[in-house]
Amino acid sequence: MQRIKEGKIINLRLKILDIDWFLQNIKSNWVIDNNWSDDEKIKLGIKEEEKTMNASDLSDFIDIVIEDLNSYKEELNNV
Repeated sequence: MQRIKEGKIINLRLKILDIDWFLQNIKSNWVIDNNWSDDEKIKLGIKEEEKTMNASDLSDFIDIVIEDLNSYKEELNNV
């Protein structure tokens, strides 16, 4: 169990919300996931970092997907 150190709780999954947040959102939603930033979610391992591909990488990725799909299709045809 994480302990309190120097007045702060060392657990990124814990986010203390002010009661006003609940009062303001009582009629709409209580999706607390929105209280964590994308960076925090990445550090927690609940979201993957977004990566961009250049045209060449995208082309290679599409080729791999096509190869995989053709392989699956061939397997299905043999059933």
